[in-house]
Amino acid sequence: MSTELAFEQQVMKKMAWRLMPLLIVMFLISFIDRQNVGSAKLEMVHALGMTEASYGLGASLFFIGYLLFEVPSTLALHRFGARAWLARIMMTWGVVTVLMAFARSLPVFYLFRFALGVAEAGFYPGVIYYLTQWFPQSYRTKVLGFFTLGSSLANMLGSLIGGLLLTLGGTWGFAGWQWVFIATGLPAVIVAFVALRYLPNSVSDAPFLSQQEKDVVIAALKREAADNAKATHPWAALLDPKVLMFAATYMLMSTSLYGVLNMIPWALATLLLLWLPGKLKRERVVLKAMSVVAGIGVVCFASSLVLPTATLRFAALCFGGACIPLLYPCFWSLLPHFFSGARRGERRGDQRDRQSRRLRRAEPDALRRQGSAQPDCADAGADRVSAHFGRRHGHCRVDRRASPHVARSSGAAFGLSLNVTDCMKKRPRSRTAAKTQPATKTCY
Repeated sequence: MSTELAFEQQVMKKMAWRLMPLLIVMFLISFIDRQNVGSAKLEMVHALGMTEASYGLGASLFFIGYLLFEVPSTLALHRFGARAWLARIMMTWGVVTVLMAFARSLPVFYLFRFALGVAEAGFYPGVIYYLTQWFPQSYRTKVLGFFTLGSSLANMLGSLIGGLLLTLGGTWGFAGWQWVFIATGLPAVIVAFVALRYLPNSVSDAPFLSQQEKDVVIAALKREAADNAKATHPWAALLDPKVLMFAATYMLMSTSLYGVLNMIPWALATLLLLWLPGKLKRERVVLKAMSVVAGIGVVCFASSLVLPTATLRFAALCFGGACIPLLYPCFWSLLPHFFSGARRGERRGDQRDRQSRRLRRAEPDALRRQGSAQPDCADAGADRVSAHFGRRHGHCRVDRRASPHVARSSGAAFGLSLNVTDCMKKRPRSRTAAKTQPATKTCY
C-alpha cells in the first residue's frame, strides 16, 4: 500500500470517528421517536378513547407528513447548511414529541402525529446527502453501514425502553404513556444543541482537519465525482423512471423492515452491519452482496411458512429479518452509479474548477494535427494558465496524468497532477512581421 493511500485511509477513518457517533445517535433517537407510539398505545388508547382504527390512522399520519415534506426539507438542508438544518429538524421533532404527552383528544393526537412527520421530514435523506459530501464512493458503503446501526439499535432497544417508561406511571402526576413521549422527546432537543455546536457543514469548515487533510478529502471526492452531471430542475427527478424504480424498491424494503418486531433479528443485524459493509468497496461486489443477502432473506421468510416446528420458524424469521438492514447501505451506495446530478447554487470556485476541467479535456483539433512538441514549462499555476488560455485562445493544452494520490503541481489539489504541455505560439502582429520574424513559444 502506497504512503498516499495509507494517509487517505487514515483521514477517512478520522472523519468517521468524528462524525459517525453523533449521526448514529441522531438516527437512533429519530427511530425511537417515530416508534414510541407503539409503546404508548398500551395505555393511550384507553386514556383518549381510541379505537384500533383511529389509532392506526394516527400512526400512519406521521408517514403522510414525512412523505409530503421530505423533498422540500432535503432541498432546504442544501440551502441552509447541514448543521443548522439537522439541528432544526431534531429540535422541532423533539418538541412535538414532548407535546404529544399533553394530547387530550383524538384530533389533537392526529395533529401532533402529522406535525411529527413534517418536523422529521428530510432527516434521513439529508444525512445521506451530507455523507456524500465527506466520503467518496469507495468508502461510502462502510460509512452507511455504520449509520444504519442507529435504526438497528433503536429497533432492538426501543420496545425495552418503552416498557420501562410505562412503569413510571404516576410519577410527578404523569401517566406511563405520557412518560414515553416526554422521555423520548427530550433527548432530541438536547442532541439538537450538540449538533449545532459540533457538526461541521462541510469539509472546508471542519476544524478537526488540517489543510493537508482537507486537500486529501477534496481530491478524493473530485476523483470519484460524476463528470456528466446536468443542471435541471430538482422536481423533474420525480418523473424519472429510474427514480420511480428505486423508490418502489426502497418502499418494499421499508415495508418488510417495519414487519420485524423482535429484538433478536436486530441484534444479529447490528453485528452484521459492523462487519459486512466494510468489505464492500466495488460496484460489482456490492451488487453481488445485495443479491445474496436478498436471496437469503427471501429463502428464510419463505421457510418460516413451511418449517415443521415453531423453533425453526422463529430462527428462519430471525435470519431473514437480519438481512433487511444490510440492504440499506448497499442500496444507497449503488445510486451514484445510476444517477448524476448537479447541485444548484454551487460556489463560484467549484464552477470554475468544473469549467477548467472541461477545458482541459477539450484539446483543439489543430494541435492534434500538428502534433506539436511539448516544451519544458513551469508547473506552477497550471490550472490558472489552462483556464486563461482555454477561454481566450484555445491553444493551451493541460495534461491530466493518471496519478491518483500524488500532487506534482503547486496549483493542483492533492491527488491531481497537472503539467502544461503545449504552449501558445506568440504570433506577430502583422503579416510583414510574420515573414521576417519566426514564431516563438512562450511558456507560463
